[in-house]
Amino acid sequence: MHMEVISYLLPALACVYGIWIGYCSIGWLRLQEVPDVRDHRPDTRVSVVVAARNEANNIVGCLDALMALDYPFDLLEVIVVDDHSDDNTWQLANEFVERKVPGPVVKVLRATNGTGKKQALTEGILAAGGQLVFTTDADCRTPPQWLRMMVRVYESHHPRMMLGTVRLEGKSAFQQWQSLEMAGLMGVTGGMAGWGSPSLANGANIGFERQAFLDVGGYGSHMDKASGDDVFLLGAFKKSYGKKSIRFVKDPRATVATHAIPGWSDFIQQRIRWASKIMAMKDFHIFFGAILVYFLHLFLLTTVLLSVIWPGMLFGWLMAMCIKCLFDFLFLYLVGSPPVRKWLWFKVLPAQCLNIVYVPWSGLLSFRGAYYWKGRRLSK
Repeated sequence: MHMEVISYLLPALACVYGIWIGYCSIGWLRLQEVPDVRDHRPDTRVSVVVAARNEANNIVGCLDALMALDYPFDLLEVIVVDDHSDDNTWQLANEFVERKVPGPVVKVLRATNGTGKKQALTEGILAAGGQLVFTTDADCRTPPQWLRMMVRVYESHHPRMMLGTVRLEGKSAFQQWQSLEMAGLMGVTGGMAGWGSPSLANGANIGFERQAFLDVGGYGSHMDKASGDDVFLLGAFKKSYGKKSIRFVKDPRATVATHAIPGWSDFIQQRIRWASKIMAMKDFHIFFGAILVYFLHLFLLTTVLLSVIWPGMLFGWLMAMCIKCLFDFLFLYLVGSPPVRKWLWFKVLPAQCLNIVYVPWSGLLSFRGAYYWKGRRLSK
């Protein structure tokens, strides 16, 4: 009798998950499109700050993409801050400057007042001359119209902060799975913003007023956290200026791309780093979503294992899996890019099987006191 009750509770939990996904989907549809940029002439000075550590394989490609931005060069500067790299990132960035590639001014700095991404970004922002500051990562590629789209939103609505989307790329099945996960995260990020409650951000594609950054104290209130340069700064902006001061930019021309992680070891370390941010956040929407997703996957895993002993539980598990697969498919099709949508149903099914193991596992690992990233041992 108790097993029968459990077998019905799991589909019910999957339905709650489906309602939450539906809520995010409606929020995504509520987002406004970017105004037409064809005849728009931007007049806002912009600084792009890139914090780089051990990015010798990526920094030149990142700078090449930034040089190709469709934005007035006299209104744009690029600042690279080397965060005590162990490789020749610093040398390659300086050699790029010496090549005098046509484009905006490029400055290469070396972090001197401490270590960590937040410190490197802070030094770059303090050295910036732009009214707006955008941050991206050294392993990212920005599309040509990235800044033109973001600045168009700024000059039309004057938000204090703008959030953009990030897309993961890769050919292997493992990387394709990560691209689905990132598309879902971006959908939730945009969905919450669409309801007027921005709760997530990605530091690879975020912009803000430089003076507002200084006024909220920059990263100072959470400098002790190794991660979270994006979401904690978002929280500081919401606290100081309100939710309406933040806008999400939903346009593929403003989507920054980066490669998915090729190996499991670095992948797990990255997910521990991400989970550590969520544990420290004080946002109801994200906390509710994270708890819901975690326990749904945990119960899916334990139920399928217990069905070996109590086969009657398998029916409830199948019902819950069908409900979850359907809502995930519809959501990813709504928010995903064309590469994500291609053969989506055939990617969603195996991804679900992997997720019911990966999500509970990574959640438990997030309670570890330290993790490794970019050659450093970091504490949460």
